[in-house]
Amino acid sequence: MENEVKTNEPKTNWFKTHKKQCIIGVVAVVAIVAVVVVVLMMMNSNSPEKVMETYVKAMSSGNSDELVKITDLKGAAAWGKCNHDPEKFLDEYNKISDDEAKGYEKEVKSALDAATSLFTTLGSKFTMETSNIEKPEQLANNIYKVKAKVKIKVSIFGINHEQDVDLSIAVYNGKFIGECK
Repeated sequence: MENEVKTNEPKTNWFKTHKKQCIIGVVAVVAIVAVVVVVLMMMNSNSPEKVMETYVKAMSSGNSDELVKITDLKGAAAWGKCNHDPEKFLDEYNKISDDEAKGYEKEVKSALDAATSLFTTLGSKFTMETSNIEKPEQLANNIYKVKAKVKIKVSIFGINHEQDVDLSIAVYNGKFIGECK
């Protein structure tokens, strides 16, 4: 041990001398982790309005994969079984099996793909655009009714038709579950 300087000072515990800085550091790390978790949760959950926009775009483009991505499949099956009653929804939701949800996914994709194929076969064009999304109405815990004015444009056999319709959908935990009364 060359050049080792010996002192008569007693060796102290590093943690005891830096206790305040350690506590502040731990609190800061916990706070940063909490903020990151909240931000990630907010990014992963869609607002009811955003669900409406995505739903209309998916329907307009005939994109069944996009429609399935924004759909809570268990929720959609439960929404149908409870006859769109928000008070009965959670009871039905808890009864839906994963297999039943997968079956519902196949139905959704098949129906939209069939409709898109029919329009393509007829040489038709179909588009939907949202023009006015109202503030969502809370029906029950985490279930919202979203209303929008939607412009539908259809062109079949060279005949163009345009119509404004009122569309209402139900959203549960940031996912589409079905149309709403």
